[in-house]
Formats: sequence, C-alpha cells, structure tokens
Amino acid sequence: MPGGVDMEHLTSGLKVDFLGVIPSLPEILSSEGIIAFSALLTFKGRTIKKLYQETLEKEQNPREKIRKILSKSSLRGHASIATTPTVALSFSGSKFPDSLLTGIIFSSGLMASGRRTKTEVSDIVFPDAIYKSPSLRGLYADQAKANIDFLNLMLETGIPQDEASKIMPYGILGTGIMVLPVESLVGLRREYEEENDWMPNEAKIIISEFEKKLPEFGLENLYYMRLVAPRDVYPYPNIFKNPKKENLARFYSQELKINQHSAIVDFRGKVPQDLAKRLKKLKDEAEKLYQSKRKIKGEWPEILKFRRQICRDYNLSIEVLLASRPSWRVWGEKKRHRTVPQIVDSIYYAVGEASDIFEKNLAKIKDEKLGDELLLKIDRHFSIPPTIRSKPEVLGKYLKIAASSFLTYQKLVKNGAKPCEAISIIPRGVRISVLQSYNLYNLISGYFPLRLCTTAEEQLRGMTEKEAVLLKKFLVSQKLKTLADQIIPKCHLVGFCPEEKFCGKIKAAVPFYEEAFHEEMKEELERRFLKIKDQI
Repeated sequence: MPGGVDMEHLTSGLKVDFLGVIPSLPEILSSEGIIAFSALLTFKGRTIKKLYQETLEKEQNPREKIRKILSKSSLRGHASIATTPTVALSFSGSKFPDSLLTGIIFSSGLMASGRRTKTEVSDIVFPDAIYKSPSLRGLYADQAKANIDFLNLMLETGIPQDEASKIMPYGILGTGIMVLPVESLVGLRREYEEENDWMPNEAKIIISEFEKKLPEFGLENLYYMRLVAPRDVYPYPNIFKNPKKENLARFYSQELKINQHSAIVDFRGKVPQDLAKRLKKLKDEAEKLYQSKRKIKGEWPEILKFRRQICRDYNLSIEVLLASRPSWRVWGEKKRHRTVPQIVDSIYYAVGEASDIFEKNLAKIKDEKLGDELLLKIDRHFSIPPTIRSKPEVLGKYLKIAASSFLTYQKLVKNGAKPCEAISIIPRGVRISVLQSYNLYNLISGYFPLRLCTTAEEQLRGMTEKEAVLLKKFLVSQKLKTLADQIIPKCHLVGFCPEEKFCGKIKAAVPFYEEAFHEEMKEELERRFLKIKDQI
C-alpha cells in the first residue's frame, strides 16, 4: 500500500445508525400521523388519541386523512409541522459530518474530539474516487501519513495537542451523535442540491440513508411535502460552498484587512436606566459573594438566576458584529454556539488563498528563511500556534508539511480529483473568514464566559481573550463600563470553578480559592443534585 497505510477506510464506508424518531406512538400512529393530528388539536382542542379514535369511529381512512392534513400544512410550508418530528443518528467513519452538521441551527451533537483522541496512520479515510486511482491514492496516502507522523512527533516532543492538531487533515476517522428535526434535514437536502459539487460525499450518504428510512419512520409524506413546499428553511453556516460566490464574512475580512486579530464591524446598543441599575447590582452582588466560602456555597444559584433574568429581559439591547479569521479547527468550535448567528466564507476560497501564499514562498519555507514578515503573511492564512512558533526546529518542519499539504491538494485537483474530495487532505490549521453577531446573553452569560475558560481550545481561548479586551475597551469608550465589567470567565459568574481542575483565573475574583474548597464545591453540586432528585 502506498505510504505504508495498512488499513484503508473509504468515504463510502461511512456508517449511519438511526437511534430513533420522536414523537412516536408505536402500533398506533406514525410520526407524521401524530404531527397531522396535532395540527387538528390546535383548533379542535382534543387529544391526539381522541382525534384518532374519532377518525376510526367515523370509519374514515387514517392514512388518507393524515395525508390530507399534511397537504394543507406541510405542503404549504408550515414550518412547525417539520420542526416537531426529530431524528437521532450516530455516525462513524469520517470527521466530515461534524463540519457538515453541527452548524445547523436547530441541531445538537456530540463528536469525538481531536483535542483528546490519538490519531494513527491507520485512521486515514480515503475519498472513493481518489482511492480508485493508484497514482492519486499514493499521493494522498503519502501526504496524510506525513501529516499524522509529524503530529505524533510534535506530541512526543511536548507540543500541546491543541496546537499540534492544526497540522492534522480532516480525512481521518471520526464518530459522533446528532439530533436534528426534519426541518433541518430538509435544509441539508436543499443545501446539498445547491452546492453538491462542493459538499463532501458524506452529505449525500447521510441524506440518502435518512431518505431510505422515511417509510419506516413514518415521515415520508411530511418530509417530501416540506421539501417541495414554497417556503424556505432557516439558513445555516456552510463552509462547503462555491468559492466564487461573495459573502459578508469575506467582504469585511478584506475591507478591514483582518489578520490574526478580530475587529468590531458594527455595534448597536441601548442600555436603559433599569438595565444599567441591574448590571451595577449584579457586580455589587458578585463582589459580596466573593467575600466568603459560605456565601459562595449558599448563594451562587441566586446570582446566576439574577444574571439570567437580565439576559431574558434585555437580550436584544446589545448587538456586536465581530469579524475574525479562526482556523478551520476553531471554526469547528465556534459553529457549535448556535445562539451566535454567523456567516462563514467558503473553505475552498480559504484553501485557494493559503495555497497562493505557500506557493509564492515555497523556496523560503524549504530553506527555512522564516522572517517575522513572512510568518505574519502565512499566519493570516494558516495558523502558526505560539509554542510551535517559539521552537525553530519544529516551526520549519511544520510549515514544510503544511505547504506540502496544499501542494498535494492542488496536484490532486489538477489530476482529476474534485475539490470536495481533495479537501480531505487539507490540515485544520487553514484560516477562514467568519462574521458573528453577539447579543447580551452571549457577551455576559453564554459564549464569552465559556470560551474565556482555560479548558477552551488554545486558539479559540486566545482569540476570545483578545476579543474581550477589544470589546471592553470599546464599551468603556461608549460609556458602558457596567456592561464591560460583565464580560468575564464562567467561574466568575458563580464564584467557583465547575471544572475538574481549577486555574488561576478564579483567584482573580476569589483570592482565597484553593484545592480543599474546590473539592468542597464538587461535593456541594452533588449534594444539590441528590436533593432535587429526591424531591422529585
């Protein structure tokens, strides 16, 4: 086998297992039957079972009635009909379903993490068309092996996995579990119809496997009616799209010359007097909380509740648009925050830009003539993590492997591979333009507190820390210091660290925080869990 790969995995080997569909009344009504009768109950005021029983008593054909109801609802594009039934599935065989699915707004998923799992050469996944060509297969296998071997070499020499994994290609084994409403699967199908030349074959497999199951799930009429209905679905951020099409993320990235640092694109904010008072009270109450272990232990739920009420009542008072250029790996984290609307550029445009930079500077990279100016140019298109940059003996090899990966991508495409196949060889360090919108919740309770935590991926945490500084400075200039003060790590929200191990960030708020109290708070959380469970 070229490249020394002992075991071959193909894209077509993606295994999709369906774990169930809801709502369900086995042996009584199909899922779409439940949805159809639910549509009736909205104006007849009787239970589904009662409406079904009445249908039988009137000697009406349930299937015909269900189809008729759906024709008057799903076929006309009533979204609630398709957002209610939900499908759970698991997959194994490729990491691409993660990039394909977890950005879908109404989905939810858990994926095997490249930050934690080990990767071997035997984990390489070959796109089928590349595998069928001996020359392309050898080219692809040799490059993928080189990337993975260097990844593991970096790990052995002490490079943190978050940083080392930027060299890893996406064409490797992956597993995960997803939950999606039918409405979102309709959206995936429509997106695939529009961008099928650019979406990896895993999208086609997932759609095909789902559609084969429609009769068994009892969703056949509902799904296809919604698919052809004269109403669009809510768009989701898809990186696998035609690079020739412009988008707002690319526009701002180019206009503002976004490099490694994010930029505020737009700000809309109004802090009414009551909100200002509540934010001041929130800060005052937090400072009181931080004064003693007893207060933290007993009163943290109240201050968390108060913060939640502020977000509930004033969430739309603030909107900040931020433009950034994270790596593909970090975008994989960003897209999981589905309460943060975003627009993302095409991964193929990003690959094209990075390829140009590496090609123009290939001789310097090979000779390891890596001045600061060149590193800055490269880092705009391909992430150079800090530890790797600080070690010249690692940096040179890192950039050679990266450059070779993009060169291999170009060779694969030039010799007949489709871009959506060759994309599997691209390392996850390639940067892509993203535009995100943050409301009050994501500034003070959701996104920022979570991603300021030291458990966040290294580049994402670093970006978020710089964005927090940028935002705070801007908000202070807008005379909104009370709001700026609330962009804090999640441990500061409650006065203790909820993670297994704590870091120094909690001590900035609670100087007396130490290991014994950390363990005490773990026990306190367990006690609260058992107490509320027993009450139920």
